[in-house]
Amino acid sequence: MKFSALGKAVSKLNSIGLDAIDIAILYRVDSEENVMVKDIMATCDFASPATLHTRLTKKLVKAKLLKLDQCKVDGRTKYVVKGAKFYKLEETLGGL
Repeated sequence: MKFSALGKAVSKLNSIGLDAIDIAILYRVDSEENVMVKDIMATCDFASPATLHTRLTKKLVKAKLLKLDQCKVDGRTKYVVKGAKFYKLEETLGGL
């Protein structure tokens, strides 16, 4: 990716209110399947667990970039999956 395209991508992400923590969470969800909220909070060292939990359960879910699916066995464990707007964002950034 050229630097001009990278600059456009960063400005697009900033315009919709995403910062580095949000981008790192989205990257983690995009690169793995069946990511659990507790795994993200335990393995990420760039923010506190409280910050990560708030970003996941409030900001990114509210923006419909991610959604939470409950485990069918116990109902407590939550998996983070891509939301409806995640694919639109991916299309937009892929075109840059």
